[in-house]
Amino acid sequence: GRRARPRAGAGRRRAGERYAPAEPGLPELLDADRFPAPAVAGDAEAMRSLRRLGLRRRLDHVGVLASARSVARIARDADDAGDAALEAAAATRGRALLRILDGHAEALLEGAGADASDDSGSESDGPVAGRRAWVAALRRERWVPTLEAPPDAEALLPWSGPWLCAPDRARPLDVHHRPQVP
Repeated sequence: GRRARPRAGAGRRRAGERYAPAEPGLPELLDADRFPAPAVAGDAEAMRSLRRLGLRRRLDHVGVLASARSVARIARDADDAGDAALEAAAATRGRALLRILDGHAEALLEGAGADASDDSGSESDGPVAGRRAWVAALRRERWVPTLEAPPDAEALLPWSGPWLCAPDRARPLDVHHRPQVP
């Protein structure tokens, strides 16, 4: 008889949608489904083939958004279960993601813009629209770790808030200046 083929998107990812598990920092930022199965990851020949097929070796703008979404999912699970260990895992991943954004924001924005210009066919607004869409998606997710108590006992502003929030819900450090996405 005829063999059934797995449906696209049914838990399967192409090599270009996966990340190399041996790259430093990636396993701490991404869920297991973003990597090849452990049996494949342990097979040197299979890994060489995956690299030729586009296996990602560094966190790009797609991975950053996947990481932010995973933090939000872990946070929801922590809230639902009242689980302090999950809460700590979400905050740890969120802090690691902040460090990535701090060090690589410009390159990540370029990647988001390049994808948009490839998809839109329009060189003029594609990159700008792509960057804006990526930033907007990142801002919607609940992934930014926040302080739950004032940083010092003499804090002048009232202090309260969740342990993790979406960037759009975080109190800005400077209310007069809000950076614009190019």
